[in-house]
Amino acid sequence: MPLPDIINDAFTTLANAAVDAVWLPPVLYQNEANPSIPDAMHLRAYILPADTESIGLSSWDVERGILQVSVYEKHGTGIIKAYSVAQQILDLFPRGFSAPGFKVHRAGSIGPAVIDGAWLAIAVSIPYENVR
Repeated sequence: MPLPDIINDAFTTLANAAVDAVWLPPVLYQNEANPSIPDAMHLRAYILPADTESIGLSSWDVERGILQVSVYEKHGTGIIKAYSVAQQILDLFPRGFSAPGFKVHRAGSIGPAVIDGAWLAIAVSIPYENVR
């Protein structure tokens, strides 16, 4: 299964499992056909791959990168709820979390709030690795 599908499945499974415990807004994935941007808080998920590295003398490769999930909130509505959702996302992917073909190898982080047009965006960066 391609890495974007692995990450999408892991994120969707975690988000669906967390529905009872936390509230997560709708997620837009990169390069979706005609995604309609909600008029309220939403998430945008991106996969940012890095260089592939070989492990020792073996033929195994480790693909590393960052799963970035940005929380988008309407500009001018405050940041407390957006930061709370960002923390919930970070909590879904703790260091050591793994799913088939996907592992979080370092603790993630929450970036500063930035203005993106009519939106306030807060990026959650989750380092991952995929051993092939």
